[in-house]
Amino acid sequence: MMLDEHILSLFQSINDGVYILDFGRKILFWNKAAESITGFSASEVMGKSCSDNILRHIDMDGNSLCNSSCPMQVAINNKQIVEADVYLHHKEGYRLMVHVKGIPWYSNGVQVGAIELFYPVLFQQQKIKQDLVKMALIDPLTGVLNRRGFESLYYPRYLEMKMTKPFTGILFFDIDNFKQLNDTYGHECGDAVLKTVAQTFTHNIRTYDIITRWGGEEFVIILFVDNSLMIQSIADKLCSLIASAFIDVKGNTITFTASCGATLLKANENVTDAIHRADALMYKAKKDGKNQVCHDIM
Repeated sequence: MMLDEHILSLFQSINDGVYILDFGRKILFWNKAAESITGFSASEVMGKSCSDNILRHIDMDGNSLCNSSCPMQVAINNKQIVEADVYLHHKEGYRLMVHVKGIPWYSNGVQVGAIELFYPVLFQQQKIKQDLVKMALIDPLTGVLNRRGFESLYYPRYLEMKMTKPFTGILFFDIDNFKQLNDTYGHECGDAVLKTVAQTFTHNIRTYDIITRWGGEEFVIILFVDNSLMIQSIADKLCSLIASAFIDVKGNTITFTASCGATLLKANENVTDAIHRADALMYKAKKDGKNQVCHDIM
């Protein structure tokens, strides 16, 4: 099986453990995070099965999964994404609870195996850690991701969605005349507008898409779609919904609009470059009159 070097380099850059299996469940790839989580180096596992005294998953009741209900075998046989909490065998001998996600692996449209992503499930101080993560990754005003949150989520989500959604769209939104709104009605009004725009995005795109407050009055949305033409359609809809929204500030009904640049992530392109292109298209939308979408999607 030929493995795409660009995809493999992305797998090496994420914090989740990742390994790739062929139909015989032979390990073809083992990333650095997998080495760190399990204690097994890539050289120790490549070409072997995970049942060969390596991970040897068991379920919550201690039942072996390698020869019966292996999540990866289910992903391969049923051609579907499978998730489960299981215990793996660490090289040092102890059992470690991990959350695993098995994803069918396709090459040129043909299923050739499966990918597993996994990470430790830590119960001690879990609530504290969740709160710390939320503080670090979520914009407190709007409730959507901040830049750090985007950097943490984008690549794992992209790798997951790439299996089923062949096109990735980038939308770059900027609220029109935002400084004027702040100067006229105060920062409380500006905050309310930001919250309203963020909630418009949150309630009108799919849960697997990504919304980020990029900075100030700017938002970046990552769309995972079946058809590239959907990107412009979704951008137009969001612009229209923002333009039809309003807030009440001290008896004044305040309306607002946003301009958007929309582009398609190219093959082997860094997402940062695509965001810069969408940003430039957004400025063209501003120049052309605001409250509209400018795109380069053919």
